[in-house]
Amino acid sequence: MAISVVGTANTTIGPSQFADMMSPVAPRFLVGGPTELQPSYNQGTVTVQPGGAWVSGARVTLTGTNTVSVPSVSSGSRWGVVLLRVDWSAGTAQLVHVASSSLQTSGTPNPAMINRIPGVMYDALICQVRRDAGTSAAGVFRDYRMWGGDGGPIRVSQAALDTPAWLDLRPGAMISTDQGTYTKRLDNDGTWRAVGTDSNPWRMWTPTLRFYGNSAVNGTSGGTVAGHGNGSEVSARYRVVDGMLDGYVYIRAGSTGATWGDGQMTVDLPLACASWQEDTWSMGHLYTTGYGGDGSYDWHAEMLIKRGWTRGMLWTNPTIGDTRLAPYVCQTPNGGPGTGVPYILGGYPVGTWTFHVNYPVSEV
Repeated sequence: MAISVVGTANTTIGPSQFADMMSPVAPRFLVGGPTELQPSYNQGTVTVQPGGAWVSGARVTLTGTNTVSVPSVSSGSRWGVVLLRVDWSAGTAQLVHVASSSLQTSGTPNPAMINRIPGVMYDALICQVRRDAGTSAAGVFRDYRMWGGDGGPIRVSQAALDTPAWLDLRPGAMISTDQGTYTKRLDNDGTWRAVGTDSNPWRMWTPTLRFYGNSAVNGTSGGTVAGHGNGSEVSARYRVVDGMLDGYVYIRAGSTGATWGDGQMTVDLPLACASWQEDTWSMGHLYTTGYGGDGSYDWHAEMLIKRGWTRGMLWTNPTIGDTRLAPYVCQTPNGGPGTGVPYILGGYPVGTWTFHVNYPVSEV
């Protein structure tokens, strides 16, 4: 078994060895603070503000503002990145634009790629830009700088944490947006997951109801958007903790004018159910009132969510005293009052839905 060591007696530590030593104990790229090396885009040029950075064991300081050109495209779109490139053999650091998403992590550096070879050549990711043909504006601009306080998690922009696969971090890393609005952790399976911290607040989504007439429910597309009626109230909030979506849905139909159509119904979800979960159920309640019939009633309700679905299918009791579940329908196709599930004599089962939604998601 071969074992090598540096940092002990009779060993030599040079710049390349120091970069290699620091790679497993510190982030490869950190700027000094949220305004240092801050990038902006305008008319085909990225401007980088002055400041200092740690780049895989090297200390880099930019004085004054620095600019990098982002070439235009003749057709379609092209992604590119602006990098702070440190070359150990040349003893230089420079800002460069690379129109590539490919990584070079060992061997000989390739200037046309993103190099992450500590002690040889390391490209610190400043920002990502997409240019579209026919315009000088940026189709997409994402700031990927990382910074962090003493003892605190690394911080990045919201855009960077929305697509964190570009960040050069090891499994176990915790990273937040500034002001602590959102936090993710990189797990050992390579997946970034939102975690349950004070900086993981509830987020809103629109729980749109859809009906399908004579068609079967589709968990990702199709259907007709239902109307909530006059004076309705709708809200939904969720957060994701350790790969599980936890959410609450409230849909109250207005006193008149709700158009819940015919056939089976679904409600839109904020994220797709994980592909490894065949199906799962979330518990809820339906209170029907005010749309004809012989009275107001409470009904048990559940939401069926299958793998890959971005919609949940609504189920409830078919009649009073029947504990079985059946797909909810406001009315059978062109059936009129008294044909819905749950059954309302001479009326429609329209009212208020509440759900506690809980199912696994696959986050990246």
